[in-house]
Amino acid sequence: MPKRSLSLTVKFIIFITLLLILVISGLSFFFISQERKTLDNGLKDLGISLANNLAYNSEYGVLTANAAALSDLAKGIMEQQDVVYCIILDSKGKLLTPENDKNKMVIPAKIIDRANRSKGLLVQLFRDTAGVSYYDISVPVKSVIKKGSYDETSFIIEQVKKDEEVVGVVRVGISLARAELVSRESVRISLMITLIIIFVSILIMIILMQVGLAPVKKLLEATKKIAKGDFDFVVQVKNEDEIGVLASAFNKMTESLKKITVSRDQLSLEIVERKKVEEELKQAYAKLKEAQERFIQSEKMDAIGRLASGVAHEVKNPLGVILQGLNYLQKRFAAEDKEVLGVIEMMTANVKRADEIVRALVDFSRLDKFTMKPEDINAILESSIVLIKHSVKVENIEIIRDLQDNLPKVRADRGKMEQVYINLFINAMQAMPKGGKLFIRSYLTKIGEDAIKGEKGYFKSGEEAVVVEIEDTGGGIPKNILLKVFEPFFTTKRPNSGTGLGLTVTASIIELHEGYIKLQSEEGKGAKFTIFLKLAGT
Repeated sequence: MPKRSLSLTVKFIIFITLLLILVISGLSFFFISQERKTLDNGLKDLGISLANNLAYNSEYGVLTANAAALSDLAKGIMEQQDVVYCIILDSKGKLLTPENDKNKMVIPAKIIDRANRSKGLLVQLFRDTAGVSYYDISVPVKSVIKKGSYDETSFIIEQVKKDEEVVGVVRVGISLARAELVSRESVRISLMITLIIIFVSILIMIILMQVGLAPVKKLLEATKKIAKGDFDFVVQVKNEDEIGVLASAFNKMTESLKKITVSRDQLSLEIVERKKVEEELKQAYAKLKEAQERFIQSEKMDAIGRLASGVAHEVKNPLGVILQGLNYLQKRFAAEDKEVLGVIEMMTANVKRADEIVRALVDFSRLDKFTMKPEDINAILESSIVLIKHSVKVENIEIIRDLQDNLPKVRADRGKMEQVYINLFINAMQAMPKGGKLFIRSYLTKIGEDAIKGEKGYFKSGEEAVVVEIEDTGGGIPKNILLKVFEPFFTTKRPNSGTGLGLTVTASIIELHEGYIKLQSEEGKGAKFTIFLKLAGT
């Protein structure tokens, strides 16, 4: 499914929205920063002014250590809105006013130390544990009065001109909480204004674009109809601007395309008809070739059948005579000459093998004599397993069944199908001389679209079929001989271990059942025979 892209309207709205957010955010940040800077500077200037005035007015109180007078001065400063503490100390750092901290804050030690040691105006910014910022403004109290005799009643002081001397320190704490509150409120108001502007702007843009893009949407609709082959559609645009000119040109182009398409459709129709004929010819040729291949194969199998029949009649009776003679000689020389007896036994074994080949050829030549009727494939498998049960036990082979219950019946000759399964079981056992596992499975399946050529010979795509799988854990079959295993007289077994006709007979039986057999194997990974059988009644 193709990924759906955003419409032009949505893209434009997103772009304008982001632009508005960027511009308004930038302006808001600038103005809020300037406002905060102005508030901070105003509070700092206020604190400096208060500290300077206090330092000037507290000179006498510091010199006379008049705590009451200094306390009154400090209280006057503390009445200011943003002042949180006011401290007056003498030159030795002794506190001359009572503690009057409004917020009971903990002032960092380094702030106090620098303020007490300062010889001039010092403004320090710090933050308390609650996160509130403060200015600590310290101003030295200076005096040009030399300490001497004075009258405590009339406060008459003997003044002597001398350089200024630092006699104490005034510290004023200014809170920036109000400035921070104003800043937060400004941010909140700016955010609300930004959202309102964005909402109103988006609303206006949607309205304008709906009006402005209506002709473009008509052109888009016309393009889609033309793409579907509807050349009778006419774009109705009354605008006399660029969109109107474009609509007129579009209508003219549609008319021209309509004329061209008539000729193109006729040509396309002829091309389609020719391709259809070519495809039918290809299919007919493929069917003819396949029929030819089947005919050649049929002739080959018929020739082998005739050959087998001739061999059976010409060789079977002489072999019987020779076997009787060998039995006679074996009884006669059994007690006299063991060497002769060994030769006789070897000859007897080879004659029996020749007899087996003849019997196999006879069976092969009679494959057309089938009795087809509905059969339970699982029952045939079970009866075939019974026949090899003793051999399986001797060979240390484990049979693992996986038979689907309630399978539909298949069209089959029971005896011949037993022959097929016994052949495949024996092949599997011979492939596992040291023991192993023999997997026997049956199940119902549907022939897929990717069915191989052999399956499509008798099965249609989507047709149901019963599948039988016989798999061993033996040494497998090399790729270079995988396609030869169904050829007559081809065998990979040891000498005197088989005729080479077992799989050929098996394939022929399946062919006459209008079924299909295939082999899958990798060297060292065992082999699996898969048989497809048609359902009874199909």
